[in-house]
Amino acid sequence: MALSISSLSHARQPETYRIVVPFSAGGTTDVTARILAEAISQHTGNPVVVENRPGGFTTVALEYVMRQLADGRTLFIAANGVTTHRYYLPNTNVDPITQLSVVSMIVESPMVLLVSNKAEQVPRNNLSDFVNYARRNPGLINYASVGQGGTLQMAADLFLNVTNTNMVSIPYSGGAPAAVDFVAGRLQIMFDSTALGMRAVNANTARALAVTSTYRSRLAPDVPTFRELGYNIDFVPWQAVFVSAATPEPDRYRLNGIIRRSLQNPSIVQKYMEAGMERVLGTNVFDSEALLSKEANTWRQIFRPN
Repeated sequence: MALSISSLSHARQPETYRIVVPFSAGGTTDVTARILAEAISQHTGNPVVVENRPGGFTTVALEYVMRQLADGRTLFIAANGVTTHRYYLPNTNVDPITQLSVVSMIVESPMVLLVSNKAEQVPRNNLSDFVNYARRNPGLINYASVGQGGTLQMAADLFLNVTNTNMVSIPYSGGAPAAVDFVAGRLQIMFDSTALGMRAVNANTARALAVTSTYRSRLAPDVPTFRELGYNIDFVPWQAVFVSAATPEPDRYRLNGIIRRSLQNPSIVQKYMEAGMERVLGTNVFDSEALLSKEANTWRQIFRPN
């Protein structure tokens, strides 16, 4: 039977999802978002648009998400910095922890502590010698920071807190210029992703002392964890999907199901592995909330110990 124009106009239109990225194109969060967009589109048959809205330490993108309809189709993708936003930017009206609801953790990959081979005065053979040197020489060691609340700064802050050391944070506009100064020895140390960090090690420009996860990285199997070496550091940068906290729970759980099923595609998993990710997670809502709460508590104790 032929369909009338009226019935066609009421036919179900495909849902369009938007993934809002709070950083410029090309970075880890952007890559994660674009692979996820492909995964969701393949699974649902619906279009998925990635929108880059950098600025203000994720504030620009977050404010944009808050202005959209809270129907579970505007996704916000971000990393661990959502748990420290209130501490690094205390004077803003934006607080991701209260304004967003986590949907699912997508991927994770630990960081590695590197010492430049050009920093000849700094011990590079083992972590214990390096920490002792740093304690004896407060303010002498420089390290890279790419934005307050970014994972490089967070890893360094956690390390300084746990080891009771004092080093100098040198701000950079991105990881690339920081890496140039690190290789040249103007930065003695640097935290970086295992994928990028091990490239420097294999190029003989740096020495890796420890990885920040509780497990050894598949990309750096010979590098011990901080925990193995006696330091209570557990920091694994992740990328997670959030929605506005005003989103109805059924919509959030429906989206979680879509994401989890989308990430079961072997070709998508392979793309994440090739991008240097350690694990593809696709956690349920309960586990996502538990992980977010655990990390938020870690940073609360560091920034507000009393």
